[in-house]
Amino acid sequence: MKNKKGHAEKVESFFNSLSMEWERNYEADGIMAERAGRFTGALTERLPSGSLVLDFGCGSGDLTNCLLEAGFQMHGYDLSEMMIKRARERYESSGIIFTCSGADFTQKLPYDDGTFDAVTASSVFEYIEDPVSYFKEIFRLLKPGGFFILTVPDNRHTERIKEKKKVKFYNKKIISYFIKFLPDIITKRLNTDFYRISKTRPEIETWVEMLRLCGFTVESVPQCYAPLVLLVATC
Repeated sequence: MKNKKGHAEKVESFFNSLSMEWERNYEADGIMAERAGRFTGALTERLPSGSLVLDFGCGSGDLTNCLLEAGFQMHGYDLSEMMIKRARERYESSGIIFTCSGADFTQKLPYDDGTFDAVTASSVFEYIEDPVSYFKEIFRLLKPGGFFILTVPDNRHTERIKEKKKVKFYNKKIISYFIKFLPDIITKRLNTDFYRISKTRPEIETWVEMLRLCGFTVESVPQCYAPLVLLVATC
């Protein structure tokens, strides 16, 4: 089974282009600095030190390394070849095993059944056209009682309400056609590439239902206080 290759190639290209600067987002004043704390807290509350964790969609490996420093054994997996290259350059010597999906964009993850105690995914599934296929794979590779901890866009938040209109606009066929003729400086300023690939944004209830259909039990959904909501599911 494969993701729609055209979309996956766009996602890979987008993140390849950001691979040398992505780590800045995790610096103290970066826009993703708080994510490490959210995931570390969620894992340490539920699993003992030494548990084996997969960071799915690990990017340049910054969250993966934070979880390693928190006491977990870590693997990282990502679609972007350049992100994985950067992650290996920076963190492979610490013992993290990084894996790239490969050019065929297969949804079959290269791990045995029941391998991991937990899987994390920080703002990954908005870029995936068929989340259910990956949810099934993640369920397969988790141990019984294992945890799947993920963040997804929270459409209850005002920032996401505004973004959803832009996602709809920039993914119209006629708009997509004309974007190709805009100068790069304009498309970057408008962030059009992001809105064209970050388009899987159902309501929270739909995310929960998809997880349940794949066999997960989902803990109660927290109140909206940030653009990303953290969901915790168990096998």
